Amino acid sequence: MRKDRPYLAAVFAITAALIFAVMGLIVKTLGEEIPNGMIIFFRQLFCLMLLTTNLPALRRSTGVKTKRFSLHLLRALSSLGAMYCLYYALKHLPLVDALLLSYTRPLFIPIIVYFTFGKKWGRFTWVGLGLGFFGVLFLLKPGQMAFDAATIIGLGSGLFGAIAFTTIRRLTKYEPPNRIMLYYLLLSLPIAGIFLTQQWTAPTWKIWGTLVLIGALTYGYQHLLTRAYMYAKAYKVAALLYTTVIFGVILEFFMGGKMIDIYSWLGILLILGGSLLLLKEESKSSTTKKS
Repeated sequence: MRKDRPYLAAVFAITAALIFAVMGLIVKTLGEEIPNGMIIFFRQLFCLMLLTTNLPALRRSTGVKTKRFSLHLLRALSSLGAMYCLYYALKHLPLVDALLLSYTRPLFIPIIVYFTFGKKWGRFTWVGLGLGFFGVLFLLKPGQMAFDAATIIGLGSGLFGAIAFTTIRRLTKYEPPNRIMLYYLLLSLPIAGIFLTQQWTAPTWKIWGTLVLIGALTYGYQHLLTRAYMYAKAYKVAALLYTTVIFGVILEFFMGGKMIDIYSWLGILLILGGSLLLLKEESKSSTTKKS
C-alpha cells in the first residue's frame, strides 16, 4: 500500500480539475457545430483506443474477466446519463454554472446511500444538504416565473454522477481501476452508438481533430484521478476537484463570457460550502469505521 503523499495528490487532482474545465469549454464550443450524441460517442471511442494500448499489460497483471457485470452496467448507464445531462447544460448555460451543477454529486450521495443502505445522517450531512440545495435555488435564479430547464437537466448530471460515484466505490472493492474503466467504455459505446445513428452529421477535419483531443483529455483526466486517489483519501481529492469551478470562472472570463451575477456567486459559495461539509462528514464516518 502506498503512503499518503498529499502534495503529489494535490498536483494530480488540481491538474485533473483543470483538464475537466478545459474539456467543458471545448465541448461547449464544439456543441455549436455538431450534436452532443456525436461528441459523446467519439469521446468514448478515442478514449477506449488509448486505453487498449495497455490491454496486454492489463491481461498479464489482473486479467479482464469480471464477476461484477451488473455493477459495471449500472456505472456505464449512470455515467452516460451524467454526461448527456452535463453536455446539454454546457450547450445552454454559462460554463461555470454547468460545471458546478455537475459537481453537486456530494449533495446526492447521502440520499442515495440512505435509500440503498439505510445509513443515518449526521449533523454535517443535514447542514451540508441544506446549504447545497439552497445554493442550487440561487443558481435557478429566484424570482423568475419558471425554472430553467437546462439548469434542472444540469442538476441531473449531479444526480447521475452520484449514482456512478457510489457504484465505482463499490467496484473498487473488487476490481482494479483499469478494468473498471475498460468495462465502462465497452458498455457505454453501444448505448452511445444508438444516439449517434440519430444525430449523425459529417464532421470536418477540424472537428475530427477536436474529437480526438476530447478523447485524449478524457483519458488523461481519468488517469490523473486514479493517481490522485492513490496518494490521498477520497474526500480530500474530491474537495480539491472543486478547483474546476475556479478554472471555469477564469476560462469564461478570458473567452469573453458574461460576468457572473450575485445570485450565481451566492449559489457557488453555498454549494461549495455544503459539499465540503458533506465531505467532512464522509471523512469522519470513514475514520470511525476504521477505529
